[in-house]
Amino acid sequence: MRARRIAAQHGGATVEHAGLTALVALLLLAAISAFAAGAVLAQPAHPPKPEISKEELAKRQPTVINPPPTAKDWADIAKLPDWTGVWNPKVTDQDAQVKTNPPPWNETAE
Repeated sequence: MRARRIAAQHGGATVEHAGLTALVALLLLAAISAFAAGAVLAQPAHPPKPEISKEELAKRQPTVINPPPTAKDWADIAKLPDWTGVWNPKVTDQDAQVKTNPPPWNETAE
C-alpha cells in the first residue's frame, strides 16, 4: 500500500520498478559487451607465413631499394655547373665597364 502511495506522488513509478529498469539496462549492457567481444575474438588471426628453409633463403637476392651510385652517376654529376659559390658583384667595376667598354649596340637592338 505504501509503495502505491509513493508511486502516486512520483509520477507512477515505484521503487521496485526503478530497480527492475536498472537491472534490465545492466543486463542489456552486459549482453552487448559480450556480443562485441565475441565478434572481435571471432575474427581470423593473420594467416601463418610459409616456412622457408635456410638454403632457399640464402639463394634469394636481397631487394635493393636505393642502389649505391656508379662511376657513370658520379660522371653525370660532374657535368653539372657548380652553383655552390656566392657571387658578390662589384658595382664600381660594372659602372667603369659601361663607361670604358660599352656593349656593341647594333641598329636592330635599339
